[in-house]
Amino acid sequence: MTEVLGMDDPLDSLTADYFCKASELFEGYECSVEGDTLTVRSASHTLSIPANRSWVMVDSLKKEIPSVTVLAEGEFYVNRSLKQLL
Repeated sequence: MTEVLGMDDPLDSLTADYFCKASELFEGYECSVEGDTLTVRSASHTLSIPANRSWVMVDSLKKEIPSVTVLAEGEFYVNRSLKQLL
């Protein structure tokens, strides 16, 4: 597929550059799941991350993010940039 799209890096490598397990990215933060939404709390912010969306809520403000959040087999896969929002 990467050849067809003219991409230099393998798809697995590109995926790892952008996505990771939320449980690893937010290790040490207070996390909870309600339905299809992951909530992460730091000392100063609350981040609500709904599955299958390309936006999050930072406190009460909606923010577009560079990629969709995926929920698969009980694990959230999120864009690595989300940690900067806490």
